[in-house]
Amino acid sequence: MKHLSITLRVTLLYTLFMVLLAALSLGVLSYAGAQTARQGKLTRMQTMAGAAAREIEAKDGELDIDHDLEAFDDGVYLSVYDADGLPLYGFVPRDFDNSAVFAAGQLRTTQGGGRSWYLYDTQLAVDGYGALWVRTVTDAGAVDSTLGALWRWALLVLPVYIVLAAVCGYLVT
Repeated sequence: MKHLSITLRVTLLYTLFMVLLAALSLGVLSYAGAQTARQGKLTRMQTMAGAAAREIEAKDGELDIDHDLEAFDDGVYLSVYDADGLPLYGFVPRDFDNSAVFAAGQLRTTQGGGRSWYLYDTQLAVDGYGALWVRTVTDAGAVDSTLGALWRWALLVLPVYIVLAAVCGYLVT
């Protein structure tokens, strides 16, 4: 290291710090992006389940589901089941294995059809009818693909930024 010029040593040190800063920033960005994406999807799933609670009622012992209840929105599927798990309304994705046991109020990840799925269940008590289950399902890969795109862009842009900063730092030094 003694035979390197002071300019080159300062540039290498500066570049090392830029690489560390870029790696730290990428890690924080990735973690925050993943948490935000998952939380956004969970909020969407909970909102749809809450809307179902407002749109379902019983009249004369018969279940009445309002036609305004959306069974698919923004990549989230909604379906309604009776207390025994028999489907009454809505959709599930074609590749989704709908045999998962109901669990109220938990965001779960399940595998099926070669894919990973986020699953959220809530139980409703409908006056004059009884208990119902509302299930929302979305493709976990769709959330993860957004994060993958973020990583690809970061891995393309950050090295260029680091090289540009190193060259500018060398010239300034």
